Amino acid sequence: PSEAVPNYQHALRLNPNSSQAHHNLGMALRAQGQAEQAMAEFRAALRLQPDYESAEHHLANCLADAGMLKEAEAHYLAAVRLNPIHAENYNGLGICYAMQANYAEAERHFRAAVRLKPTHSGAQSNLGNALVAQNQINEAIPCYQKALEIDPGDFQTHFNLGLSLLRLGQRAEARTHFAEALRLRPNYPEARKALAELDHQETAPGGDASH
Repeated sequence: PSEAVPNYQHALRLNPNSSQAHHNLGMALRAQGQAEQAMAEFRAALRLQPDYESAEHHLANCLADAGMLKEAEAHYLAAVRLNPIHAENYNGLGICYAMQANYAEAERHFRAAVRLKPTHSGAQSNLGNALVAQNQINEAIPCYQKALEIDPGDFQTHFNLGLSLLRLGQRAEARTHFAEALRLRPNYPEARKALAELDHQETAPGGDASH
């Protein structure tokens, strides 16, 4: 809510050494898109309480969003050390490695995330993406399918699964997922383009609409 920022600022005026108030203000600022100010508050929380896992994690999120990937990686690793059974820490670290094109490390951390929380649809989908990036299409498909069992409304995962199926020549199945992605997100140009290309291939001379 809009009053969260002034409320936490008031709490800090009363108790400037409250790591929790700095953390909560950081969360509220980030929610309002004020990433730089949010990072300053998370850093303040960590100066006061160096073992504050949530501050490490959310500071890492802000840094990753800002493209400061090496610093983000360091803070995700710190969060993992502080709480080695929190799936979100591994998922965030995996995203950070994937953004650096280190897909093997990304895969390792996404696998850790889904071991800890098999119902984490984002980590399942991210694992699929990391496997695709390593050309492991057959291994990626069950990850996308699992993600969609958990969250059938994820248009991006439908699209990514469609691409993987298409690479294996499963055009009818790919079409189903492209169409579902477009149904869920009608203004999704990539899905519209993929369907149009399938239509073109199937109506072109030598095309086979039965595939």
